[in-house]
Amino acid sequence: MSHARGNGTVEQAKPDPFELLEEELHGAGYDLAGGAWARLKAECSVVEFPRRAEIFPIGIIPREILFVASGVAAATFLAEDGTVYIYRFFEPGHLCTAISSAWRHEPTADAIVAATEVRGLLIPLETWKRHYSREGLLGDYFREKLIETLLFDKDIILTKTSKSTEAAYSLLEVQQPEVLRQVPQKLVAQFLGLTPEGMSRFLRNREKAR
Repeated sequence: MSHARGNGTVEQAKPDPFELLEEELHGAGYDLAGGAWARLKAECSVVEFPRRAEIFPIGIIPREILFVASGVAAATFLAEDGTVYIYRFFEPGHLCTAISSAWRHEPTADAIVAATEVRGLLIPLETWKRHYSREGLLGDYFREKLIETLLFDKDIILTKTSKSTEAAYSLLEVQQPEVLRQVPQKLVAQFLGLTPEGMSRFLRNREKAR
């Protein structure tokens, strides 16, 4: 049993993550006929994490990928001075794990935590890799999701490199509005590199400028 499975409570939560994943596959034009979907359902687990729970802690070798069905997860890293930084968020429909550590079988240097209550599906890494490397609807879907993740990561890097708080906040507004609706403001501040006071000041000045 993995760390992620131990920290989450396996139960049939509402909304049903399997139904949401099925809807997403249908919406993207993927045909679910055949046994691949049934096998995937048999291999995955429905999980629920309370806010602030560690989904994938620092120092483990991840053995699963989380499909987020509801709530928001945050990817964090710990600086040498003890400061915790958030470098990205995962919303419903996203796949998240420390994929480079999982693929290389190396301990993680960062963590993924529940920024809100999170429900989703834990997909075993070996299941994901099996589908990813083959033709078929699930392989196509997993490859598309990985490309989406990499492209968004690039957007984040370019935005953070600009050192513009406005640009980083606008990125959330446009591409991750669910984060601003659900996530506590102090966590959004961590993503922006602001103190809670600085965040309040930024929002006040932003409102005045409109």
